[in-house]
Amino acid sequence: MRRLRLARRHKPKILGCHFSLFREDIEKVNGFDENFVGWGMEDDDFALRLHQAGLDAKSVILTARAMHLWHPATASKPAALRDTPNADYFHRAHVDTRCRKGLLDSD
Repeated sequence: MRRLRLARRHKPKILGCHFSLFREDIEKVNGFDENFVGWGMEDDDFALRLHQAGLDAKSVILTARAMHLWHPATASKPAALRDTPNADYFHRAHVDTRCRKGLLDSD
């Protein structure tokens, strides 16, 4: 159904605040897509492209320790993801595995 675009796109779950990857895997998809602005959906896009590249995440949230660096809350977080300036870009028809504007800018 997804191949025919009759079902919702698969969206593997990565928590942007808590994950780790091998450097080679990040380079394979060209890192985070810098076309995203402000808060919202950049980690979902990153997870989608990792999945398209054949990389599956394994959660270690129950066994790994993490330290969160405090930072002031931003006023840019909208009430709903659909209200972010990133919503249309995230829901574009075709998402390349390797973004054009990430670690390396190919534009």
